[in-house]
Amino acid sequence: MIDSLDEEDEEALIELAKVLSSFLDYVGGKQHAASLFQLFEILITSDDYSVRSEGLISFKFILFQISQADYEKELMELISTLMKKDYPHHKISGLNLISTIFPFLNGENKNTLIS
Repeated sequence: MIDSLDEEDEEALIELAKVLSSFLDYVGGKQHAASLFQLFEILITSDDYSVRSEGLISFKFILFQISQADYEKELMELISTLMKKDYPHHKISGLNLISTIFPFLNGENKNTLIS
């Protein structure tokens, strides 16, 4: 699915972002939520504001349905990747995710993000 995404088709990406929050059952439940993270990364790093916004809304919806502690490593890797990018909208998406997951992180990862 990822290979066939047309990142120039904003309307299709917006619709994908809207329905992606309901995909947990299709990927095998909460224990397989990480399989959606790569799709969310594409959406939340889009050049188009509407795609990024819908992607973040949908991603946050998923994050509040799962145990974020179970995916802390994957989320920290994603945030690290976003924050290292040169494009401001990548960093904005990373900061947005930080504000969402920060209260649920362990002390070590909180310190990592603060420093």
